[in-house]
Amino acid sequence: MVFTGAVDRIIAAAALAHRYPQARLVFSGGNANLVSDDAAKEADTARAVFQRLGIAKDRLLMERQSRNTLENAEFPKQC
Repeated sequence: MVFTGAVDRIIAAAALAHRYPQARLVFSGGNANLVSDDAAKEADTARAVFQRLGIAKDRLLMERQSRNTLENAEFPKQC
């Protein structure tokens, strides 16, 4: 698995999830590709990493449709 500069968000979120074991974790990230929707979603990769870092699947709320920062903020409200 290859990580970009955004990995610090995932590590920080996992650390907080371990610190607060009753909290749910919300992650928002789709794919910015405007032409095709068949590309990998950021949320899918993040889910796998969170689970490998010991975060239970039932604590994760993953939003997969957002393509930009505005949608990252808006779309989780619908989940």
